Amino acid sequence: LRRGIVATPLAPLTTLLDDPLRALRSVRFAARLRFTMDDALIEAAMDSRVRQALGEKVSRERIGGEVDLMLRSPDPVGAMRLLINLKLIDTVFPLESCFVDANVNGQLFQQGLALLSETHEYLSDCRIMPPNWCQNKGSYTTHGVNELTLREDDESRRFLWYAAFLKPVYDHSENLAESKKSRRQGKKANSSTIYRLLVDSLKRPVRETEAVEKIMKGANDFTKIIDGGCDLSAISILLSDIRVEDSSSDGSSLICYMNGDVIASASEDDPVWQHAMDFRRRCAKVVSKLGPLWRAALFLS
Repeated sequence: LRRGIVATPLAPLTTLLDDPLRALRSVRFAARLRFTMDDALIEAAMDSRVRQALGEKVSRERIGGEVDLMLRSPDPVGAMRLLINLKLIDTVFPLESCFVDANVNGQLFQQGLALLSETHEYLSDCRIMPPNWCQNKGSYTTHGVNELTLREDDESRRFLWYAAFLKPVYDHSENLAESKKSRRQGKKANSSTIYRLLVDSLKRPVRETEAVEKIMKGANDFTKIIDGGCDLSAISILLSDIRVEDSSSDGSSLICYMNGDVIASASEDDPVWQHAMDFRRRCAKVVSKLGPLWRAALFLS
C-alpha cells in the first residue's frame, strides 16, 4: 500500500487461475487507486492460460461489471491501456464475433485508447478553464433548463468513456455496412456491433447501450455540422452577439437579440441573422435527439 503497488499475497499465476476475474479486478484497483501492478502479477495476467480461463470460466456479467467499474474509476484511460498491454482486451471485448481480421481489431482498440485519452484530457482541461458550454448558465445556453454539466453528471461521463473507446469500432462497422450497401432491419440490427459488445458480451443494460450509441451518432452529426462551415457561423453569432432568450417559464415567449438590439425574428432580413437561424435549426435537430447527452456528444465530436 505504501509503495502503491497491486500485488497478490500468494503466487500470482495460481491466484489468477483460481479465479481469472482477479486479473480484471487488479486492473480495476490499479485504475481506482492509481497504483501500478507488480511485475510478477503482470507476467501472470499475460499468460495465455489466464486469458483462456477468463473466457471460459467467468460469466460475462462478472466481466461486464468489472469493466463498468473501471470506467467509473478516476483513471479509465489507464484501465483500458492495461487491458490492451496485458493482452486481455480481446477477451473482454470479443471483436472476433464482429470482424474477422485480428490486425484490424488491434488497430481499432489502439485508436479507441487514443480517442479516450484525448477526450479524458480535454475534460480535465475544462475543469481548470471551463468554456461557456461546459458551464451551467441557465437561460443563456439552455433556455432555463436545469441540466447537469459533464463535470457534475457521473452517468453521462461514464457513457462518454464507453463511447470514446468504442467509437472507432462503431465507425468501422458503419463503413463496412455502407460498403456492402446493406440495411439491416430491426432495432437490434441497427446497432449490431455495439449491441453485441455491450449487451451480448458484457451484459450491460440495453438502456445504457442505447445511450452510448446515441453519443456516438450525435458526435458524428455535430462533426458534420462543424465540417460544413458552421464553425464560422458560430464565430459570426458570437461577434454579432446573437441570442435567443426565453422570457417565460414555459418557453412560449422568446426574445431575439442582435448587436445589442431586440429584433423581430420573422421579419429580420440580415444575412448574418438568417445564417445564424439556419445554424440554430441544424443544431436543434441534433440536440433534440440527444437530450441531456448532447454535451457528451459535442465533447466526443
